[in-house]
Amino acid sequence: MRCLLVLPPWSLCDTHSEAMRHTVAGVWPPLGPLYVASVLRQAGHTVQFLDGTLLPLEPMLARIKDFRPDFVGISSVILIWKKAVELVRRIKEMLPETFVAAGAHGPTFLREESFEDCPELDCVVIGEGEYTAREIVSRLESGPIKEPIDGAIIKANGNLLVGRPRELIGNLDEVPFPALDLVDDITRYMPPVGHYTRLPIAQMLSSRGCPNNCLYCYKIVGNTLRERSPKNIVDEIEWYTQRFGVREIKFWDDVFTHTKERVLKFCDELLSRDLDVSWYCGSRVDAVDEEMLAAMKRAGCTGILYGCESGSQRILDLLRKNVTLEQIRRAIKLTHRHGIRTFCTFIIGSPTETFEEALQTARFAAELNPTYADFFTCAPFPGTDLWEMVKDSDELSKDYSTWGMHQMPFVPNTMTREQMIAARTAAFRRLYLSPRHILRLLRTFRTKEEWEAFLRGLRGAMRFLFFGHKEYRRQPA
Repeated sequence: MRCLLVLPPWSLCDTHSEAMRHTVAGVWPPLGPLYVASVLRQAGHTVQFLDGTLLPLEPMLARIKDFRPDFVGISSVILIWKKAVELVRRIKEMLPETFVAAGAHGPTFLREESFEDCPELDCVVIGEGEYTAREIVSRLESGPIKEPIDGAIIKANGNLLVGRPRELIGNLDEVPFPALDLVDDITRYMPPVGHYTRLPIAQMLSSRGCPNNCLYCYKIVGNTLRERSPKNIVDEIEWYTQRFGVREIKFWDDVFTHTKERVLKFCDELLSRDLDVSWYCGSRVDAVDEEMLAAMKRAGCTGILYGCESGSQRILDLLRKNVTLEQIRRAIKLTHRHGIRTFCTFIIGSPTETFEEALQTARFAAELNPTYADFFTCAPFPGTDLWEMVKDSDELSKDYSTWGMHQMPFVPNTMTREQMIAARTAAFRRLYLSPRHILRLLRTFRTKEEWEAFLRGLRGAMRFLFFGHKEYRRQPA
């Protein structure tokens, strides 16, 4: 069958304020739809991929019309769900017989509500989509689907067939690598400032799932940690570097360093291949040590993202981080000692947080002096325990179009909107205008891409640091 995987057309204007579009905002070669594409292609289907990050709606519709797919799978987070709905409607107007499914975070949370928002939709895929999509397409080859499919909600003759939860993929090594060759031009992707040192860059997952229990985290792939083998991971890296000229990898694992033995074997395997590639990953501050960081540095690790979240121990405990401020200090110092950049994320405006606690976070971030940091506003995304805590509160905006981790959809009743703006602005200024920080940042630059990113982000950074609060005041409360 002819299968099309799609990201709906959207822009950074839909998710970020103007000041943020040149700094913390960016676009990456996607992972989810390309994994589904690779599995469908492995099953013998003809597959194409269109990325609405780079392709406007009308040119996309023209390409869809030319391809005339039998199956379309649309990937959408909650922030751009309205864009996905519009795309479904336009496809159905043009190709009414095409079966259209939607998956990823937005539809996985909305479930049956997706069909209320978009009556033209044929199917919602819940959670991991690779094998569910493969089964859907296989069934379609025999005609209309009349029985439920695990991991999906399917509309048939006006009724919804609700399948059982699909069993998670146990052996991730058996999943083919994402179909990066279906991307039109990998060099058109520009990640956020601070998230790379060289281009072109590719995203990877070396594991899925997270056993931790942070209040704000939405686990679309479950709590069970499933890890790929070091050889399988490096095989994918080698394929990217040799086939596509990729020079850097961004690992999106929740905790790349969860299993020390695997990390050390991965580093040895990568060094043995002698590949010209650097890489960046995410970790927890309680999941690194001296030996591991030394090995990671030798193997080309340039940066680690740590979710530090707050400078208040009370708020850390509320968010169920299960770490201490001292553990955070130790991990950042240790990482810097091994010459690895740090990117620390923080949250302003958690439930019950006071203005003074938010200012504690600003002071704590400046004390840590990470290479880069971002200060998000609290975003209780649907499907998280944080959402369940506040979903019925008047502190939360019910309009998804105002959402985003920089858009202030939630203001706790222990702070005013103005105080949240002031605390976040103070955090950025205290860190990024510090001479100590500027010196650390400039000393880390090694490549022309880093200097270009710095200059690209400077205008946006200055705009936010001095005028960003005005943009927040223009946002709906």
